[in-house]
Order: sequence, then C-alpha cells, then structure tokens
Amino acid sequence: MWPAIIGGGISLLGSMMANKPKMKTVTNQDLAGNYSDFTKNLDRQNDLSEQLIDPNSNYNLNQSQRIKNMGYDNMAFSNMLGNRNMAQGGMGGYSGIRGQQQQAGMDKVQQESQNRINQMISSNFGAGMQGLQGIGKGYQSMGDTMSQNMINNTAAQNQIAQARSQSDFQGMLGFGQGLMQYGLMNPTT
Repeated sequence: MWPAIIGGGISLLGSMMANKPKMKTVTNQDLAGNYSDFTKNLDRQNDLSEQLIDPNSNYNLNQSQRIKNMGYDNMAFSNMLGNRNMAQGGMGGYSGIRGQQQQAGMDKVQQESQNRINQMISSNFGAGMQGLQGIGKGYQSMGDTMSQNMINNTAAQNQIAQARSQSDFQGMLGFGQGLMQYGLMNPTT
C-alpha cells in the first residue's frame, strides 16, 4: 500500500513542483526599440514630404529665393557686359534705349524666375505626395509587424497557460491512478 501512496504522492508533488514552461515574449515596446532608427527615418521623410507639398514651407521658400537670386545674378552679369560694351563703343552715357533694354531684361528675368518657381513647386508637390505614399507603406509595415507580434505573444501565452493547467491536472490524475491501482491490487477483505 505504501509504495502506491508514495508513488502517487511523488507524481502529485512532481507535477506541482515541476518547472513550468517559462517563455519570455517580445513586447511591442521591445520591438519599438529595435525599430527606433526606422521610425526616425520615416518621420524625417514625412517632414520633408510635407515641406515639399506646402508651397509656403521654408524648403520651398528657400528654393524660390535661390531661383530668383540665380536669375538676378545672370541679369547683373548681362548688364555688366552691356555696360562694358557701351563704354568701349564710345557712346557717352546711357540712352533711353539702354534703360528700356535693361528694364525689359529685368522683366524677362522675373517672369522666367516665376515660371521656374511654379515648375519647382509643382514638381516638389508630386515628389512630396509620392514620398507620403511610401512613408505610409513603411508605417503600415511596422504596424503589421507589431500586430503580428501581439498575436504571436497572445497565442504563446495561451499555450503556456493551457500547458500549466494540464500539468497540474495530470499530476492529480497520476496520484489518483496510483491510489486506484493500489486499491485494485490490494483489495481489502
């Protein structure tokens, strides 16, 4: 009788004291740390795309000023050459024609600069929209990874909980089987 009781007790104690499955799951906070560089890059790309879309952003305003300055520099160079040629040609002073030519040249430079600025803003808008689409896909990919991780963690935790409950149940069942076997093998009369 004692061997069966001892066997059942050992079985019960073994299941109660057995090393339960321990599994460290990766949290989304852990993943977010791994994705921090990726997220920072997406955020930078998002900022740039939004600046490209906004015609009044610092980026577009700086580009516009650069285009204007290039036009004015070209106009100044052209005027300098014209003035030198007039001085070498022997004509004294500025005639009304020369003043009109310079004004017409300035008007042309301003119109060309405005056309280039409009083209630049239109091009930047298209590039900004494409950038936002790519960024959206990047954020979606990261979100999909986080969601899949949460699903995997939940499934693993459910499996561990089920294994723990079964191991406790099996220990009690083993104890009961041991007692029942003893009872069957040693009927009391």
